[in-house]
Amino acid sequence: MIKVREAVPEDKNGWNDVASKSPSATYAHTWEWKEVIEEGLEIRTLCLVAEDKGEIVGIYPGFLKPIANKPLLKGKYVLFSPLDSTWDYGGPCAISTNLPNEIVNDLVIHMEKIAKIKGAISLRISPFEGETLKTILMERDYRTSARLNSLVDLKNSEKELEQKVRKKWRQYVRKAETNGIQIENVNNEANLKLVYEAILSVHQRENAYLPPYSFFQILFKSFDKNKLWVRAAVFENKIIGGDILFKHRNIVVERYRGVFDDYMGLRPYYLMVWSAIMESKKSGFELYDLGGMPSDEKNGIYFFKSGWGGEIINVDWYVKDVKYQTLKKLKHSMGGK
Repeated sequence: MIKVREAVPEDKNGWNDVASKSPSATYAHTWEWKEVIEEGLEIRTLCLVAEDKGEIVGIYPGFLKPIANKPLLKGKYVLFSPLDSTWDYGGPCAISTNLPNEIVNDLVIHMEKIAKIKGAISLRISPFEGETLKTILMERDYRTSARLNSLVDLKNSEKELEQKVRKKWRQYVRKAETNGIQIENVNNEANLKLVYEAILSVHQRENAYLPPYSFFQILFKSFDKNKLWVRAAVFENKIIGGDILFKHRNIVVERYRGVFDDYMGLRPYYLMVWSAIMESKKSGFELYDLGGMPSDEKNGIYFFKSGWGGEIINVDWYVKDVKYQTLKKLKHSMGGK
């Protein structure tokens, strides 16, 4: 019989065992990521485990984000899995047993109940994959909100991968190489800070959220270097940009990337992506995840990421409101809007 309960610190090894084996799990399902969110962003977590005969066979990471700027909802939360501000993947996942559907279903049901007790008025889930989970969520009246991603199949040969890349992008890769751009791994906090500043400069230009540097310091210290991949784009012995990627099971996920504005003309972005794809393939990974993209095909990010030959897939948000009366009162207070 499956038993679902809240996770405790002693569950770390069992939790990570599921995260390392489940095909639906990503780096954002690891215990270390949970700790980075808790410490680096001071977000309250609600994480569940499913046990079968005392063994952890399923996990469900959740993050309770306070609802801001709405006095009527003071003390209320949205349960995110993953946290929206870090743009990862979440949802429940299970290891291969004879009861995978039951495990996932029980985790979904218990999360709705416990999150509601903890003050959540809505749940928002974005899983990486898993048709079983998506079916369960739709049957439980979750609605979807579009989210896209592009996955490059690294099982293709290097020649096939290159042929799939947009011609102009291949030219920009060669231009960056000709310009003398080099991509180097980052192994110390001094260079991590420079990479962060480059990434921050892009987010400031785009008026987009980026976690504080302290978050990345904690990440750098908490994650095994075989799982966290930080690189710098170097020009004339100076760091002009960089990126932060994650390695988990058979996939590499790019999450943050940036270049100082003065060096954009050297095309370092293109070399960073292509070199990451090539190195991921040579290291034996099977998929390269371009880290999410908007659904608007006219958007610049969509255009950039769609040019690398990946398969564009849906990784939608699944949304369910669990405290209807609270939401109804809020809607009424806003004039029915």
